[in-house]
Amino acid sequence: MSIIKIAITGPESSGKTKLAEDIAVFYDALMVPEYARDYLEQNGPSYTEDQFIEMAIGQQGQMNFYENLASEMIIYDTEMLVYKIWGEFKYEKRFEVVEEAWVKQEADLYLLCKPDLEWEDDILRENKDNRDSLFLLYQSELNRIDRNYTIIDGQGDQRFQKAKDEIDALLEN
Repeated sequence: MSIIKIAITGPESSGKTKLAEDIAVFYDALMVPEYARDYLEQNGPSYTEDQFIEMAIGQQGQMNFYENLASEMIIYDTEMLVYKIWGEFKYEKRFEVVEEAWVKQEADLYLLCKPDLEWEDDILRENKDNRDSLFLLYQSELNRIDRNYTIIDGQGDQRFQKAKDEIDALLEN
């Protein structure tokens, strides 16, 4: 049996980490943490293009590492689509290493978190006023390369329940 891969994606402050943690606990699954958060907490909130690439490569390496440890299910709290949108939006250009990693990335289900939650201030977050337009970029890209995804919205337990229903449906097939 192959490992079920669930990718949590979407703009900043859209509930990705909480959802990833809740899913990982409920399904007793391995969760890949967000590499950039640890990187920026250690190195400060300012970064260069080279550091952005370093973070993307670090995220990919971390995903590969955890995939080798997983037995039944793995949850990605952030994955290469986040880096694709982040890099293109911030720097107004494509990064080949990110694009290649995104296109090669395999997940059985993408949970696209809608930014309908209240913004949580955080020194590492950059796009408070652009979350809705960024969400549309995520959705457009998932459609462009025909990835299996569902939009996760709502408040509180609604988000988890919607994600659980989608994962349960995937597991039944």
